[in-house]
Amino acid sequence: MVGARADMTLDGHRANNPYQGVWNRQNPIYFQWSANITIERVKVYNGTTIDIHLDTCDNVLLRNLSLYSAEWDGIHLGNLDNHGFYSNHNVTIEDVYMEGFMGYSSAQHYAGWTGGSGLDIGKSTDVEIRRVKVINAGAKGIYLDQVTNAIIDDSDVENTNIHEQTGAYSIMKSVNVRLTNSTSKYSHGLGVDAALLYNSEIAGNIILEPELDGIALWQSRLTLVSDNILRGINATSFGIKFTESADIETRSNVVNGFRHNLGLKDDLYVIISENLFLGAARSPIYLFLNCTDTQIHYNDIVKSGLFPSAIYNEDANSTIHAENNWWGTADNNQLMHIVPANQSIIWNPFSLSPYTSKYE
Repeated sequence: MVGARADMTLDGHRANNPYQGVWNRQNPIYFQWSANITIERVKVYNGTTIDIHLDTCDNVLLRNLSLYSAEWDGIHLGNLDNHGFYSNHNVTIEDVYMEGFMGYSSAQHYAGWTGGSGLDIGKSTDVEIRRVKVINAGAKGIYLDQVTNAIIDDSDVENTNIHEQTGAYSIMKSVNVRLTNSTSKYSHGLGVDAALLYNSEIAGNIILEPELDGIALWQSRLTLVSDNILRGINATSFGIKFTESADIETRSNVVNGFRHNLGLKDDLYVIISENLFLGAARSPIYLFLNCTDTQIHYNDIVKSGLFPSAIYNEDANSTIHAENNWWGTADNNQLMHIVPANQSIIWNPFSLSPYTSKYE
């Protein structure tokens, strides 16, 4: 057994740190090819590179930690070099506070690299992340890359992506991931950024005032986006955006204050239901080309922006089914302008009253 030491405060710049599996001055806590690791009630500050770094480890528990001001990441599972990631299995990270991972402002170590993340996990399986808080990161708050079977729950990421325009929560090439009941505040990039995500769920989260899109999925499949609250301040971004994705459902979200509440581009088989879209600077729903078999039903879609239409379809040759929605009015004459007939949108029958009371 390696690890299982507690109640320590470590200065990452000290020459003889007493707590590591393999000594590395750049990483105050560093384990490689190890198993049954418990690190708890530890405070680490001033790490030269990473506060806690684990490569190829099984059965890991990290909890009740406070990590400050490493120049790269707070916690990193995986290898940093160019030879790819190693694997970690059965990892639990809970009740962790991380602050100040800004990265290098110059090419001191790696040319072009500037941002540091709070939590960075690569090529791992069976990961649980609960009650993790990340404040002030140059790159992502919580980053998963090539992870299978992961839960991120009840976590909070604030003021991230200062040096790169990715997501406060960034999930890449991963399977069976659940991001739930978590918060992103004031990201300088996106709230949630996911690419090549499969069979996953983004649900019950609060995304507040990202500078770019609230939730963005690219080349993803079989994923549910539901019960999220998104509030934007940027008139050039999307609340929720799917690109080159298939078999996606977005349900029961409240989206307010973006350029467009929802955008679809080159997507197949998307279901949009029971959402509240309002406060968009332009059309609440914007469909780019090649949105095949898009179903838009039982939503409240309230136009308030500059575009005359509540839904805009770039591809007039593609029929969009948008029946049984509330469009902000039951006046048939107004509806003729809100949902233009020349955009191949079928909107009748329509709801005579709102479905939701979440007008907030």
